[in-house]
Amino acid sequence: MTLSRLVNATARRRWLMAAGLALASHALPALAGGGTLPAGAQVMPPAGRMFGFVQVDDHGAGDGTIVIAHVNSSVCGSAIYDANRGLYIIDLDSSNADCDTADATVWFSVAACTSYVTGTVPEFSGAQRVDLVAPSTC
Repeated sequence: MTLSRLVNATARRRWLMAAGLALASHALPALAGGGTLPAGAQVMPPAGRMFGFVQVDDHGAGDGTIVIAHVNSSVCGSAIYDANRGLYIIDLDSSNADCDTADATVWFSVAACTSYVTGTVPEFSGAQRVDLVAPSTC
């Protein structure tokens, strides 16, 4: 290989590497679900976290059962029940005034039915275990 070809090949490799790095620096945050927030924007922490077991009639709820948390008429969060872990986890929406009111009553929908058990919005973004019991038909 001649010296001019070697210099051209090296320059081409450097250009491709720089182009790849530039592309990666813009594409990776988008692929990772990241990106940048507008200046001054802040992500609000959840108003609280509700978690627990879900019982339907006399047995555990089926895997994939939808659980929705409500305060008054507002939907404050939802989760898909994981029967393998025996757990639902819902972070309450702090951007909704109903959902962000400490000690407000939280009621739950399990599939299409209302749970017999309620909880309260925890203070200071805390967590509260609320094991739900709901009918299979409503």
